[in-house]
Amino acid sequence: MDMHFRPKLAFLLLLAPQWGCTVDDLDLTSKTCPCTDGWICDEATNTCVPAGQSSPPDGGGGSGAGGAGGAGGAGGGSPSVCFAFRQKITINAPAGAPLGYAVAVEADHAAQVAAQHSRADGQDVRLAYQSGDDVEEHHRVVDPESDWNQSDTKIWFRVQQTIPPAETDDGYYVYYGNLAPGPAPANPNQVYSFWDSFDDPDLEARGWTFSTIGSTATGSAEVVAGHLQVSGTTGDAWGGNDDFVFLHRQVSGAFVVDAEVVAVDPGTNAFPKLGGVMIRQSIAPSSRNRLMSPVSANVPRTTSYRLADGEATAEAAASQGNTFPELDRLVRTAAAVQAFFSLGGGVWFEVGTETTFTAGLSDPVLVGVPLASRDLAPCQAEVGWFRVRPLVSPEPVAALSLAPPEEGSFCFGAQR
Repeated sequence: MDMHFRPKLAFLLLLAPQWGCTVDDLDLTSKTCPCTDGWICDEATNTCVPAGQSSPPDGGGGSGAGGAGGAGGAGGGSPSVCFAFRQKITINAPAGAPLGYAVAVEADHAAQVAAQHSRADGQDVRLAYQSGDDVEEHHRVVDPESDWNQSDTKIWFRVQQTIPPAETDDGYYVYYGNLAPGPAPANPNQVYSFWDSFDDPDLEARGWTFSTIGSTATGSAEVVAGHLQVSGTTGDAWGGNDDFVFLHRQVSGAFVVDAEVVAVDPGTNAFPKLGGVMIRQSIAPSSRNRLMSPVSANVPRTTSYRLADGEATAEAAASQGNTFPELDRLVRTAAAVQAFFSLGGGVWFEVGTETTFTAGLSDPVLVGVPLASRDLAPCQAEVGWFRVRPLVSPEPVAALSLAPPEEGSFCFGAQR
C-alpha cells in the first residue's frame, strides 16, 4: 500500500548535513510528554506517539483538551486515534435536517495526497462530530460515483444532531494525516437509509421481495458475480394493468432512490424496460406507479407513470444514447415524483416533469428494480448498486472551511 505520510523526524534527518556519522532515530514510545519533533503528545495518556499514529493499545480515553490545539479524546476508556490535520465542516440547513439525515461534502483530497498530508486510499480520512469536549467518530462513505484522491471527492455522512430550519451546525470535522489509522468506519447502511452493492446472495435477508405482477410474467432475481441480475419473460408495464417482474422493498416518507444499471440484454422487443427504479403503491397489476428505466437503442430510456389505479399509462422518453453504466433516479415528495438519469460525472438530466398522483401515495410505498420484456421473450438487466436516502427540500448543504487545514495533534476515541 502506498503510504504518503512521513514522520517529521525522518524528514529532518534526510536534510541534515552528512558529517560522517549517523544518528539513530529517537524512540519515545510510551515516554511521558513533552515530546521532540516527529512525536506528538497524546493527552489522553500523557505519552508520546509518532506524529500521525494511534496511541499505545493500553492508552485510555477520557475527556479533555487536545494537544497542540486539538480536540480531546472521547470518554469511555477506549484508545485514542490521532491525526495531524483537520478541517471544519459547516452544514447549512434552510429547511432543517433531522437526526440521521445523509449529507455530502466535497473535498479536494487529491491536493492533500499531493502534499503528503493524506493517504491515497483515504483510510486515514475520518469524520467526527464535536459537541463540547466530546468528539465522536462516525461512519463516512465515498459516493459510488466518486473516489479518493480526486479533486472533488464526495463524502457522505449522517447528521448527528437535528438542525432546525434556517440554522447551521459547524460541529463536524474531517480528520486526516495518519500513517496506520486502522480500518475506517465506512458502512453505507450507517449513512444512507438503505444501501445494497449485492455482495451477499441472500436478497430476502436484506429485506427484498421478488414479485411477478400480472397473469403471464415469469422471472427471477439473483446475485451473480457481485451484481443483481433480474431476468424475465413478461408482458409490459403499460396500459391500465401491468405484467412484469419487480424486486422491491418498502420505504416511507420523502426520499431519493438511485440504481446503477451496468448491463442489459434487451431481448427481441424494441421497447423493453430494463431495470432502473420504480415507485409503486402495491403489487396489484393496476397500481399507480412511476419508473425510470433504460429501454433499447430505439428509445434509450423512459419514465412511464400511471397516476391513479387502473388508469392509462403515459410516458416521457430521453435520448443521449444507450451507455452503461447508467444511473436512474426517482425523487418522491408526498404525492409528487420526479425522474432523472445520469451517465456519470455527477451530471443528472430530468426526464419529463414532476407528476402528482391523483389519489396520493400512502406509506409505505414499494421501491425497487422493474423488468418487462414486453413480448414474452426473455430479457435481463444487471444492477451494480441500489441506494435510498431521505429527502428534505431544499436539501442541506455541507461545505469545508475555506481556511487552511488546522495542524496539530487531534485525538479522539473509537468510533460510535
